[in-house]
Amino acid sequence: MEKLVEKVSGLWTAIGAQEDPIIATRRFAQWYSTPKRHYHNLGHVLDCLEMLRRFRYAAQEECLIETAIWFHDCIYDTSRHDNEERSAEVTYNTLLDASVDEGFSRGVASMVLATKRHLSPNPDTRLLIDIDLSILGRPWKEFDMYERKIRLEYRQYSDAEYAAGRKAALESFIDNGSRPSIYLTKQFRSVFESTALENIARSIARL
Repeated sequence: MEKLVEKVSGLWTAIGAQEDPIIATRRFAQWYSTPKRHYHNLGHVLDCLEMLRRFRYAAQEECLIETAIWFHDCIYDTSRHDNEERSAEVTYNTLLDASVDEGFSRGVASMVLATKRHLSPNPDTRLLIDIDLSILGRPWKEFDMYERKIRLEYRQYSDAEYAAGRKAALESFIDNGSRPSIYLTKQFRSVFESTALENIARSIARL
């Protein structure tokens, strides 16, 4: 918990949040530690923060991306289809309540909302999306564990229902009609694209 507080405290200072970082950290921990979160938990947030550290040279406004990482899955209910909209609303209101600049708060909320379609013309939002999707291009064992965790998050669905939905979700990342590549930034394409294509093809075949 101490390390989480340290991370949140540094961010809160950078964005001018007028809130005790311990309170903010407890809120994040509460959001991301619910029992049904097997992948979309604090581990995912910390992994995304590490990806941002690794590719920070490609960011224009790093604090925007970092803040969006903390908030982007704050609402996560696999029985609903409006998680990103609800997360964006929570993001905006939480930051405003902490006296963060309104324009900055709106910008972060917009980035969170963009993770729904995984598309954006904004460079920093594109980097955020690629960070969020970096798991697709990891080594197979890591990707396979991710797939198993996602299945657990959707365990209320039958195998047939899940397979149909998961196949559609994976195929959307390789639909050349809507996106010419999985990753939106050249930095992520060069590192993760080829492995992501192999992982997705293998996973679809298994489904």
